[in-house]
Amino acid sequence: ESAPVRREGGVIIHTLSGPYHDGPNELHVALPPTLEPGRQYPVLYVLPVYPTAKAAAAGLAEARALNIPERYGVICVAPAFDRMPWYADHPTDPQGQETRTHQLSRIYLAIRGCAPASASADSPR
Repeated sequence: ESAPVRREGGVIIHTLSGPYHDGPNELHVALPPTLEPGRQYPVLYVLPVYPTAKAAAAGLAEARALNIPERYGVICVAPAFDRMPWYADHPTDPQGQETRTHQLSRIYLAIRGCAPASASADSPR
């Protein structure tokens, strides 16, 4: 786990690692341009459909091009992944049975570390 490593064009980029990753994976976060003190913001997860940081960055770039963080007052988050299935615990592979749980807990911690996310950020629908 790491702190935000860099900011590029208004995007906070975390590097996440752990036993359920084949290597470091990026987590891209875009905040509304102005944050009100004391306010907690909902989180919109922009999910990639194929592995690589490029896929995560492309989805977040589209959300930013549509001005979603400012227009709707949300934190946009785009996780990268390198191992399938990243979005669910693997039903038969003992090495992957905790994949989803691990990934989501790392994502929630990273978001909480850099943004005033609402409690609902920990339970995406």
